[in-house]
Amino acid sequence: MKIGVVGLGYWGPKIVRNLVSIPGIEVYVCDKDPKKVERVTIDHGRKKELVSFHKFTEMVKLVDAVIIATNPLSTHYKLAKEALEAGKHVWLEKPMTKTEEQAKELVELARKKGLVLHVDHTFIYSGPVRKIKQIIKDGELGDITSVHMRWLNLGLYQPDMDVIWDLCPHAFSMLEYWFSSPPTCIYKVKIPYIDDSYLIFDYDLKEGRFRSNIHVSWNYPEKIRECVITGTQKMLKYDDMTEDKITMFDKRALFDPATKEVTYVDKGRKVIEYNKTEPLLDECNHFVRCIEKGEESISNGWSGLRVVQLLNRVSP
Repeated sequence: MKIGVVGLGYWGPKIVRNLVSIPGIEVYVCDKDPKKVERVTIDHGRKKELVSFHKFTEMVKLVDAVIIATNPLSTHYKLAKEALEAGKHVWLEKPMTKTEEQAKELVELARKKGLVLHVDHTFIYSGPVRKIKQIIKDGELGDITSVHMRWLNLGLYQPDMDVIWDLCPHAFSMLEYWFSSPPTCIYKVKIPYIDDSYLIFDYDLKEGRFRSNIHVSWNYPEKIRECVITGTQKMLKYDDMTEDKITMFDKRALFDPATKEVTYVDKGRKVIEYNKTEPLLDECNHFVRCIEKGEESISNGWSGLRVVQLLNRVSP
């Protein structure tokens, strides 16, 4: 299978590094900047010979699938449409497009042509996030009462998107993956002049209602990727910046409505094991399998569309 990667800035080379490790995949690379093409060829061409291009229209004729990792975001729609119209499977970086209309058009075009349209929501391919989904499904936390997410760092500033468009796709895609339901109510607080936003989502599930608080920032001294999920039985903390990543807390507050007394339970904590395979490698393998077997991606175009819809709801 021949897969081309267009856009060799920050994320594209990471995808190339994983693709070259997959047997049977021929890797093509493309960027308008010759220096970026040269650097990727030097860094990753030792393991598998790369075929390089400077023009997307030339590369797209020769491949079976295209991975679009270009900046700015406004380039995604045009390149994806060109690839789909040429009969190529497409992987789109998050967020997939700037507008809901563009996303819908790409989803429909892929459907009509029977092509895989995959959106790079990398975190849902990670071992910790998948393990958390299983823990929630098994009911170990009890009924979910709240979710607190913090996605913070200094930068990376981008030309045509704010901090919400950059970091919230991670939070939105994880919440959808875990709970298979959109929020019923959204509140937003955006601090003027700095790239810092607070979002509050209300979820109504058959098990009950809970609230998710999301804080994203480009104006923070440390890189933080953290989520705390509280339930009626236990609590769970996911910290992607640590080695252990998942910690379960057997603690809770019990309220007696009759006496109005609160009793606290604390039976300790334990570290939860998870699959430690690199998420991006699992995602690349998943994309290849979907093409080979004609299956829908876990993070398909519809999933990407729902994230774009949420982004537009919470954006100014």
